[in-house]
Amino acid sequence: MKVICEEAVYCFPEKRSINLLADNIYKDRLIKCLQEYFGKKKKTYCQVFNDDEQRILYDELDFIYLPYSKTGLEQNFVFSPKSLFNIEITKIIENNGEQFQSIEHIRNDMHELLSDKGITQLRRILSTDLPVLLDMKMENFDIGKLLEMLSIDVEELSVDLRYMICYNLLLYLNRDKNCIVYIDFPITEAAVLWMKEYVKKGIVFFVNNDVADNCYALLDTCSFVAMSDKNFVEEICYEMSELPLISYVFHPFVQEHMDLQNKKIKEYDSQLSDGSTTFYLMFDRENAQIVDN
Repeated sequence: MKVICEEAVYCFPEKRSINLLADNIYKDRLIKCLQEYFGKKKKTYCQVFNDDEQRILYDELDFIYLPYSKTGLEQNFVFSPKSLFNIEITKIIENNGEQFQSIEHIRNDMHELLSDKGITQLRRILSTDLPVLLDMKMENFDIGKLLEMLSIDVEELSVDLRYMICYNLLLYLNRDKNCIVYIDFPITEAAVLWMKEYVKKGIVFFVNNDVADNCYALLDTCSFVAMSDKNFVEEICYEMSELPLISYVFHPFVQEHMDLQNKKIKEYDSQLSDGSTTFYLMFDRENAQIVDN
């Protein structure tokens, strides 16, 4: 994939489904482009091409991203008005009435409420000393209001699981589309296993370089990308055993204090840090070679 935005060119070979992104300004700008073009459908924000140099239109792919620590997840779990869960699950219920028979029963019961003796008494109370008997009717049956009475118990769930619940809904809503998912919450074992299941369905993940040490062993194949804004990519294949060290090299704190690192770390940094080159590092359980594009 190639994203062109003004003078910048962000290259991203489509060879792995799980892709760790080094934390730098170019990564941030790439994510911004994908958000605006595919997420918000701003078709003039940038141009996007696949690996065969064919144009990808803004409506041919969806970009799914819930910013870590900036997304109010909790409102979803109590189905607050205007929350993602309230809005989208209301639509699901409305479009699948045969699977939510209780909703129709509640709707009918609401109509029957108007004929209750108590309602008649209320009408008389409100009409006291008036020349008319007030009438009452149901103007709107709001499924969203019913959902507000529900909640999902997430008290014992970790933050990563809460995010995955929300991503599950978004991926379901976009199940018939090609999707790229960007994740910037800290990656745990559960998150890796979850991503691997979605990879089987054709989902591509971009993942912020914040991975717990015990997760690397669960990855069979992935890429690590050190982004630039130039139209040049160097592809390098490594054994999976080297991923933790390379991930460490690109940690922001390590980059800021490279003078304090050991010789091997500095060698990796020297080889893979170049503002004019995007390094696309592929990790598998075997060695391969360097390929320049």
